[in-house]
Amino acid sequence: MYTKARKTANNLSKSKIVKQVKQVAKKGVLATKKAAQKTKKAVKKASQNVKAAVKDTKKVMTKVARKVAITYNAFKEGGYKETLYHHVQLL
Repeated sequence: MYTKARKTANNLSKSKIVKQVKQVAKKGVLATKKAAQKTKKAVKKASQNVKAAVKDTKKVMTKVARKVAITYNAFKEGGYKETLYHHVQLL
């Protein structure tokens, strides 16, 4: 039993324990970096998608606002029948 304990003690030298701890810490740091990079990439992609959607929405809203303004002005100036005629021409 004493010999077995001595062998175990020899196998668990301080330098080996330190190396194992360093390796575990290094793996933890690398995993954290990789997770941060993946998160950054996902956030960047999502923000690009949002920017593209905002741009498309602005285009659509500009077209709609222009049609509404033209229709409103035509109605204000010439009445209901001319507004319908003008609206049909826009389409």
